[in-house]
Amino acid sequence: MTDSIVQDSKQLAKLELFGEADENVKYAEGVAVQLRELGHSVELHYHDRRRTLQMMTTIILHEEQLRRKKSNLPALDKTKQVN
Repeated sequence: MTDSIVQDSKQLAKLELFGEADENVKYAEGVAVQLRELGHSVELHYHDRRRTLQMMTTIILHEEQLRRKKSNLPALDKTKQVN
């Protein structure tokens, strides 16, 4: 298999699994409304992929630290935060 066939297959699989970002963003408000109805706190921020992943990582680490504190578990050390 050539590199271009592999790359095309990856792109097709990503499109099949996740759809087009420009189309998916149209559902954000509806998803936020439903999550709020379930009692979740929701804020919508629109950024490029790289910034979104950075922000998600920060939020996930913060939430995990709060969960560990509530459960009287030790905080994550720096090596676990990076992985």
